[in-house]
Amino acid sequence: MRRLCLGIALLVAAGSAQQYDHVTVTTDSFVSRFAPLGAWIESNLGLSDTTVTAEAIYAAFPGRDRPEKLRNFIKHAYSNWGTTHVLLGGDDDILPCRKGWVDASSILPPIKDTVPTDLYFSDLGGDWDRDGDNVFGEVEDSVDLYPDVHVARMPATYRSSVDRMVGKFLSYCADPSAAYLRNILLTGFDIAISPPVYGEVTMALYDSLYVPASMKPATRVYDSHSGNHRSAVLDALNAGQHMYIQWDHGNTDESARHDKKVELVTRMMELKKQQACPRPEEAKPQREATPRPRARHHG
Repeated sequence: MRRLCLGIALLVAAGSAQQYDHVTVTTDSFVSRFAPLGAWIESNLGLSDTTVTAEAIYAAFPGRDRPEKLRNFIKHAYSNWGTTHVLLGGDDDILPCRKGWVDASSILPPIKDTVPTDLYFSDLGGDWDRDGDNVFGEVEDSVDLYPDVHVARMPATYRSSVDRMVGKFLSYCADPSAAYLRNILLTGFDIAISPPVYGEVTMALYDSLYVPASMKPATRVYDSHSGNHRSAVLDALNAGQHMYIQWDHGNTDESARHDKKVELVTRMMELKKQQACPRPEEAKPQREATPRPRARHHG
């Protein structure tokens, strides 16, 4: 295990053959905070781990902007280190995201906008801008949307929030035999009737192909089921779920079934707010020099 690749430029130039299954990318001031998580990943998941700083990546890799430099590093790690898992250690004001184009002109109201997506760091084919217009993920950019590596993000802005996130993760996973780690909730509802888009079809596919045997039988709430769907979903969430996969309309603080809003996420939002405020004396790490507008969210 090597915890930090400070000499990344030399490693790249030399074509290092060292293998790292899992790479954490974070800012300089967060490195020590992620060290306990890296140690846990190696000892419990059997993945060789290393941490690379964004500052080193920006200095060593080409790209039109910081997101592209991060992605080019991940492509290098995937091709040369055999990397299969990447953790982005920081919110988008620490590690920038890419915004992909969404054109949903056929719905009312029509949507044409860019939305943040970390799939850009996971789907490594092409550059997501085949036509060179600096609008990423358009149809003409021929993006296949197939993830080549597993990418996750811990959206922390402050050192104290990194400590809390890592600490809660380690506490949650401390006992690998804990029963709650085997709980999964699948919810699938009808997105459209004509043409038919039935969420439960996708959930059934997930259940048959991707849910491990140790997590079966999954708790399922589908549109074709009888009873009160809202109550069924809330009861399942309150019972405790390790994973919750939803196919439905929604927004930042609600899930919706057709025209009936189901405030499923409110409880999660309240939980997220607990201890979420940074210590007043703690300074935020340096932001990028060029501010980026926040994307609008759509239901």
